[in-house]
Amino acid sequence: MSASSCRVEVIDSMVQEFVRNGHTQLPAIHQRQTLIHNRWDHLNHLKAMKEKSLEGATSVEFFNRTCDEACDWMLEKMNKMETDDLGMDLKTVQALQRKHQNLERELAPVEDKVNRVNLFANHVKSSYPAERANVETRQKELQTLWDDVRKKAVERRSRLEEAVGRQIFSNGAKRLLTWVFETKQALNADLKANDVATAQLLVKEHQDLGVDVRAHLDEFDELQQLGNTLVKNAPDWKTVEEKLVQLVDEKKAVQQAWQEKNAWLKQVLDQQMFHREADQIDATTGSHEKFLEFNDLGNSVDNVTALLKRHDDFESTLTVQDDRIVAFGEVATRLVNANHFAATDIIERHSRVLERRRAVKQKAHERKQLLLASKSFHNFAADAQDMTCWIQEKLKTAIDESYRDPSNLERKLKKT
Repeated sequence: MSASSCRVEVIDSMVQEFVRNGHTQLPAIHQRQTLIHNRWDHLNHLKAMKEKSLEGATSVEFFNRTCDEACDWMLEKMNKMETDDLGMDLKTVQALQRKHQNLERELAPVEDKVNRVNLFANHVKSSYPAERANVETRQKELQTLWDDVRKKAVERRSRLEEAVGRQIFSNGAKRLLTWVFETKQALNADLKANDVATAQLLVKEHQDLGVDVRAHLDEFDELQQLGNTLVKNAPDWKTVEEKLVQLVDEKKAVQQAWQEKNAWLKQVLDQQMFHREADQIDATTGSHEKFLEFNDLGNSVDNVTALLKRHDDFESTLTVQDDRIVAFGEVATRLVNANHFAATDIIERHSRVLERRRAVKQKAHERKQLLLASKSFHNFAADAQDMTCWIQEKLKTAIDESYRDPSNLERKLKKT
């Protein structure tokens, strides 16, 4: 075609030469020139049409090849997501989740490629209307497959997230139920306290356990929230629902058991403190009883007076103890009114302590009376002794025969 174009140019030059020379056949020459140009233009038009047709075929082929490559790639990713493997433990599921996240990151360039293919398809359709139907069909196929890939990716991600949640729930439930078992064993342990120190230690250990119980309540709540979400998204997960019910029941059971044990330990501590006070009062009472075993009532007025002074001091000590006895009784009454589990024992111990105190006071009163009687007796004995001495002295004077001597008469009279 390029060589023929030069020949047309040569013909045009020859025509111009004929015109300059005034050739006699110019009309025929111009007619023939026009015919050649028309045929040449027609040939160029046919050439352009052919070139455009070939170009369109190339564009459509490239479009189809691009669509095929994109479809093959997306089908490959679809096959990877078709698996039902969700792992058997948390570590495996998390590994699958990371793998799927990498796959989803690989989908981002594909979306750009799909968008570019659509732009190219629009260009092909506008440039080559004859290919519109074929291009639109391929566009729909490509878009449908892309939508399926994205949908499958979302579904796979959702299933893996649920699987992770289920594994976390399962592991958390197992861990909590193990803790519940161990805590119940601690709460149900048969504990005994025979003194205040042991009771206080048991109360402290129980308070520490209470801190641990409260610390696990948040874990119960978080696990319950996760379980509710899992059941809501997958109602057929009956095992999760059953575990939820078990966890709620165990949580309430542990809280109630701790509260009951706490109340019981407080009563144990109250009981031991009550008995400690009773023991201390009894010890004091025992020392008082030993004091009252001393039965010396004195052998003189001074001796009895000293014993009475000592006894009065002793009774003052008894009086000082009365306030303690009253407070002890108030404690006993409070514990009994609070329905203490050892109310009967408390009542009996309180009665024994009071009875022993009353016996001491009664014995102290009796000894006081004996000492007073002893003092009266020794006062009487002292007075009687004085009177006896005086009588004896006077009796000597009365039986003295020297009064018969007249010389002693005046002196005797003066004596008498």
